Amino acid sequence: MVRSIPEVMNALTGVRGAVVRVTEKGELIVSVAVPVQRFRAVLGVLLLSTQAGDIDKIVHAERLAIIRVFGVAALVNVILSLLLSSTIANPLRRLSAAAIRVRRGGAKEREEIPDFSSRQDEIGNLSVALREMTTALYDRIAAIENFAADVSHELKNPLTSLRSAVETLPLARTDDSKKRLMDVIQHDVRRLDRLISDISDASRLDAELARSDAKAVDLEKLLAGLIDISRQIRSGKKIVELSFVVERKDNPKARFDVGGYELRIGQIITNLIENARSFVPDQGGRIVLRLT
Repeated sequence: MVRSIPEVMNALTGVRGAVVRVTEKGELIVSVAVPVQRFRAVLGVLLLSTQAGDIDKIVHAERLAIIRVFGVAALVNVILSLLLSSTIANPLRRLSAAAIRVRRGGAKEREEIPDFSSRQDEIGNLSVALREMTTALYDRIAAIENFAADVSHELKNPLTSLRSAVETLPLARTDDSKKRLMDVIQHDVRRLDRLISDISDASRLDAELARSDAKAVDLEKLLAGLIDISRQIRSGKKIVELSFVVERKDNPKARFDVGGYELRIGQIITNLIENARSFVPDQGGRIVLRLT
């Protein structure tokens, strides 16, 4: 009987043995034989074996556990996919569709970008950025249309006068009449040249501002420097008193920093000062710049 059990025979030689058997019903049986030794002498063998079906039950239970884990993971993936689709994919799809409508539409029919600014995440930031970009785009298109209309209106007046003078010139009989017509023609040509130069400067300035990045400008420091320069410049013989007032109502340490282009802001302030200088009285004129 012992010889028919190979693991026992191996254990009698001092080597542990283990065998997996399959019953007629297909059930697994695991048996382990361990030698019992004393001073390297084998006194006996300890044989342990499982009952038929125990291993199969354990394997079946483990398979069920794996299936449960897989089912839970699949359910979580489905729920996450639906959640991501409703919170990320759908908003992005709506923003993309709105951007395409803006590209295909015109300035007169403004397309609204979906507002997700209430979301404190990347989708909300993207929505705000797209809305601001679209508003700036429509404003730029409207400004270009207005600019083109203004240019057309400004050019028509000298052109009309020039055409009238050119048509009348062959009919002039006296040298004095011809001279007056030539003066009109030269005046209109100079006016056209000046208008074209202004248009070129405005276009170049617009392109320059579009390519440049605004920086922080200290208005108090800028205006103080412009006032000092303007005090040293006198337009003709007109004496004008220039004063600069800074008001800090609530915060004595308040700074007047704005985002912009220091050179262009300085040009605007200088133009305002010079325009005011041209309108003040010849005596006792006073210009006040107030920063608040």
